[in-house]
Amino acid sequence: ELHGQGKNFDRFVAFDQAKCTVPMCSELHWDPLGFVVGCQPNFKGQVAVPGEPTWYSLPGKCPSKFYFEKTESCNENEPGGMCPTSDVTGTRDCTYYIEPAGFISLDELSGIKDYNQVCATTGQREFDETTDQGIGTRFWNGKSDATKGAARVRWIRELFARKYPSLPASLSEPTCDIDG
Repeated sequence: ELHGQGKNFDRFVAFDQAKCTVPMCSELHWDPLGFVVGCQPNFKGQVAVPGEPTWYSLPGKCPSKFYFEKTESCNENEPGGMCPTSDVTGTRDCTYYIEPAGFISLDELSGIKDYNQVCATTGQREFDETTDQGIGTRFWNGKSDATKGAARVRWIRELFARKYPSLPASLSEPTCDIDG
């Protein structure tokens, strides 16, 4: 359906604990289109980063239920869009493929080794909105400052390159082609 319109993406839908929390998810998204990936430009007012940040929503199995409510029956009836192989067919239940590409944790970035323990015992916090700073960590200081945002992205890339020297430093990003 979307591909016939020259589009690759549906609108972004929010997921909490693996459940689509947007009203009428099935009726507006999965039923007419299949389990397609959604996207939404992440306008830069929240965090300053270079480029065009985008949020993606990838519907997995049984997106109508929280992860702890999923059943085999629901998984069969709502298979989600993840393909079993890299051969993405575009059918209702094969709209994307994912594979490990490395990761770095927020703990690695912020220098907090055990977030819950540190917060409970020291009062440190990753970020405090009122002061625009972390407490006991500096990673998010100046969250809306473009220069500091670019420095955070450089740090992320450097950390990733050290951790995964055999992987590419970056991957191409598809254009979020939704309307408005």
